[in-house]
Amino acid sequence: NVLPLSVVMISSRPYATIHLRKNITCYVDILGFTEEHQQSFFEKSLESLPDKLQELKIYVENHPTISSLCYAPFNMSVLVWLFKEGIAVPNSLAELYNCFICNTIYRDLKQRQNLFLDNITSLQSFPSPYSEVIQQISALCLRAIIKNQLVFSLDEIENVCPLINSVPGAINCFGLLQVTSHYSDGIGTPTKTINFVHFSIQEFFAAYRITCLPENEEYEFIRANFFSEFYSNTIALYVGITKGQRDSFKQFLSDFDSLYYKVTNTFSWLFSLSNFESENRRNLRLFQCFNEANDKEVCSAMAKKLCSNRRIEHRNTTLLHSDVHCMTVLLSYLPSKSLKTLDLYGCCIRDSGLHILQMSLIRNKFVVNQLDLRDNLLTSKSMHAVAEIVIFCKVTVLYVSNNSLEDGEWLEQITGVSSTLEHLYIGGNDLSSRGAIRLLNSLRRNMNTRLKVLSLQHNSITDEAVSEI
Repeated sequence: NVLPLSVVMISSRPYATIHLRKNITCYVDILGFTEEHQQSFFEKSLESLPDKLQELKIYVENHPTISSLCYAPFNMSVLVWLFKEGIAVPNSLAELYNCFICNTIYRDLKQRQNLFLDNITSLQSFPSPYSEVIQQISALCLRAIIKNQLVFSLDEIENVCPLINSVPGAINCFGLLQVTSHYSDGIGTPTKTINFVHFSIQEFFAAYRITCLPENEEYEFIRANFFSEFYSNTIALYVGITKGQRDSFKQFLSDFDSLYYKVTNTFSWLFSLSNFESENRRNLRLFQCFNEANDKEVCSAMAKKLCSNRRIEHRNTTLLHSDVHCMTVLLSYLPSKSLKTLDLYGCCIRDSGLHILQMSLIRNKFVVNQLDLRDNLLTSKSMHAVAEIVIFCKVTVLYVSNNSLEDGEWLEQITGVSSTLEHLYIGGNDLSSRGAIRLLNSLRRNMNTRLKVLSLQHNSITDEAVSEI
């Protein structure tokens, strides 16, 4: 009864559609903040605090992990708020949300009960009875994520959190939950539902709950869900909260075919995952976790391993938004001349992911001789970013075949006077005869073009246009 109808799905977690992508006819992708948007947001938010503004800009520039998180407006607003309040600045996603959540709870208790607390640095720091409420809310969050649940009824919360009505402020988790009223046909008594103001807050509470489980249950959860797309953010937050030092996490790592050794009094791991499918994706997930744990030594070693022979290859590996974000951080650990080929063939990358990648490649001043973006989910909206990668990273061989590219200004940008391209493959797209002629006219005007090979096969070019071409 449902499938024959037109269905629209809205998700803040696009990985939910991965297994449905063959049935989806159209994607509308929110690109997030570009670098220009980020600068504008910072300047408007801290206009009256020029010293804080300059401090924030320098901080973001020197912290690739935080910089890569700033594509999400919510993360940026949290970061700006922390700077305004003079709160210790974070170095990871887990620290960002820990600072925000702890200070939101503290502020709510201060305003509601005139309660002043010292040394609140984590959820464990809150005294009783607030610590018990936090434990109960965390248990609810983990249970809900396992059930793929984001919205709750008041009865559900009361059943899991007995203290929610007796502790002032607990009913809205001290400012972190919001209530929405739903009317049936606009009449009668509304039905009320409750949800967190942002899903990542629910994921953080769930990650905190994992740290409170008995050791055997903690280990089983990590073992069962570490490489799951759905739990990627929760697991990364768990590792960030614990700094990767939990015995359960170390046991999980040692159970793999890995080299486990001690270096200068710190534990580090190098991985050989050739016996797993999606090896590249698993390596990225491991890198993400060590980056959250702020283990720079391991991250540097893994970055070099994943960029062997000056080549990063993720061919036919579905890269989620979080994977692309992780890759941009990985790139920051590499010297600018260490990358020659970036192969992202068949990775289901969409426009938003490409914009994040573009900012990282240009910011780190990489020279990329060959860029392979064939068989992805790119549209013409992303081609301005591709053109900038070509120009700033001196790309000589570019594959963008088998995407959803149409005619547009990008045809002139990608073959303009600043272009270093020698081979350009754009077959299997939606270019028309007019677009092909537009491309060739751009090449004709550019007397210094280096282009030697141009592939336009399998586009919408008519027989009548061939002679003009």
